[in-house]
Amino acid sequence: MQTNLWKWSTNAESTDSGTSVLPNWSWPVPPPIVQIESSDPHPWPWTPAKGFYPLLEALRHPRYQTPKRSLFQQLNPHQIVQMYTVHLQKVLSEGHDIIMGTEAMDLLVKDFDGPRILHNLTTEVLPHDTITGDSVDVNLVIVYRTPKASHLVSVWHQNTLKKTDPGFYDWITTTGNELGALDALGMVDLVLTHTDWNVVLVDVSGVKKNGWDLSNLIACEVMLVPCVNNRVLGLNEDPIRANVRENQRPPDVSDKVLESMEDVLRGYDCNYQYLFGEVYRQRLKILHSLNIMDIIESCKQRAKYPSTRKEMKQQVVEIALAAKPHRDKTGDNAVERR
Repeated sequence: MQTNLWKWSTNAESTDSGTSVLPNWSWPVPPPIVQIESSDPHPWPWTPAKGFYPLLEALRHPRYQTPKRSLFQQLNPHQIVQMYTVHLQKVLSEGHDIIMGTEAMDLLVKDFDGPRILHNLTTEVLPHDTITGDSVDVNLVIVYRTPKASHLVSVWHQNTLKKTDPGFYDWITTTGNELGALDALGMVDLVLTHTDWNVVLVDVSGVKKNGWDLSNLIACEVMLVPCVNNRVLGLNEDPIRANVRENQRPPDVSDKVLESMEDVLRGYDCNYQYLFGEVYRQRLKILHSLNIMDIIESCKQRAKYPSTRKEMKQQVVEIALAAKPHRDKTGDNAVERR
C-alpha cells in the first residue's frame, strides 16, 4: 500500500504514463533522508515508500536502542525530526495535500510512551495553518485484518526474512515481539483519546469481498480522488501487492492450533467495544465492514477474554506450547504431536 501511494503521488512520477495520478498529493520525505537512506545497505530495496520509518524511530524514547545505520550516525534524532517538520510545512505551504504512511506507527501502541510520541507528532511535526496556527485536518487510516491468526503469520514472515530464521513455532514461543501490529483497535483507542484526528478503520476482508485493493480504496474513498470502477482515474498499472504469504499456514503448526489462536486474538479486541458507541461516532468511520462488527457483537457472549496484549500473547504462546511440534526421523517438516 505504501509503495503504491508513493508511486502515484506528485513527487514520484513512476506510473506507466510517466505522470502522477494523484497530482495534488505529495509523499513528502525530506530529500536528505532519501539521499542517505537510499545509499545505505538494507535487507530490502529501499525507496521513499519507507521514508517515514526514520521519523517514528527518531521520536522514540532513548531507552530504545538508536539504529546503527548511516542515517543515525550522521544525524541525531532531534535533527531528523526537525528535518521532517520543516519539509512537511514547506510542502503544505506550496498547496499540496500530504500522504504519509509507515508500518512503524505500531510503535505508538507498543512503546510505553506511545502517547508522548503521538503528542509530539501532532504538536511539533505535522504542519499547522500558516495564518491561523491551527493544526491541519488529519484522517488516520487503520487497517483491521482478519483472520487475525493470518495476520499473526504475516508478522512472523516480516520478522524472519532469512532461510535460517526460526519457523513459526520457534518464533512465537521465543520472540520479544509484543504483537503491536495486531492491535488495530488499540491504535484506534490511542488516537481518538489523545488527538482530534479522525480515524478511518478499514475492514480488509470487506475490502477484498467488494472487489477493491487497499491502495485504490484509500485513494478513492479516503483521499477522494477521481476514480472509476474501483480504480484511480488514469491509473494504467496494477497496484503492487504485499503480504502475499500471510494466508500460507506454517508447516510446523496445524489449522486447529491457528483456530485456537484466532479465538484468543478476537477475544482481546473485546476490550475496545466502547469505541463503537455514540461517543466517537463522529470521528470513527468504518469502511467495508464485514467481520469487525460481528467480532465486537460476539463479545457479549464471552465470559472472559485477555485484558491486556501481554496476556493475549501469553495465551497464544501457551496454545503453541501445548501442541509442541517435533521432527520426524528424516528431519523433514515438523508435525504436530498428538
